[in-house]
Amino acid sequence: MTTYAAVACGALLVTVIGVSWVGKLRAQAAFAASIGALRMFPGRAWAPVAGLLTAAEGAVVLTLSASVFAGPRAALAGFLGAAVLMTVFCLVVATVIRRDVRASCNCFGRAGARYSARHVVRNALLAAVALAGAVASQTAALTHPAGTALAVATGVVVALLVVVMDDVAELFGAGGATAAAGARRGGSGAGRG
Repeated sequence: MTTYAAVACGALLVTVIGVSWVGKLRAQAAFAASIGALRMFPGRAWAPVAGLLTAAEGAVVLTLSASVFAGPRAALAGFLGAAVLMTVFCLVVATVIRRDVRASCNCFGRAGARYSARHVVRNALLAAVALAGAVASQTAALTHPAGTALAVATGVVVALLVVVMDDVAELFGAGGATAAAGARRGGSGAGRG
């Protein structure tokens, strides 16, 4: 048995990283090209890095998912793996921003917004969730099925908001205002840019 906090953290991370993993598997060439656009790796060294990141995400998703049956050690491994992955993503995005590389977030298998501080914050918060889950997963607690279902639902809803973060930011940011102004004028508005 585990705590509701561990369940919610696990559901959030499995959903976010799972959507990212599946997106990368579906568009591996596009993801690999987006890693190349970061200009952090010489030559074509970015191609195996893209494969390694995709495999790491898969390992985290499968380990966290299996921890439901495998117990607290598997949960700890999955949460710590997620924390390491999110920390690496934080450092990479921060480096890209600092170098002023014009690269877009292709985190979920589709072109997203240009990397910005919100991507660093997102990854840092996901790393914190992973660490909280690691701690919570090591605490035995009696849980009720309804409470567990609510914890899973909460984690999934928050995860879906994380996945569409760039779209929400565009809607409420300058891109959304431009699109709304275009719609009021009868135009099609602005697209993703």
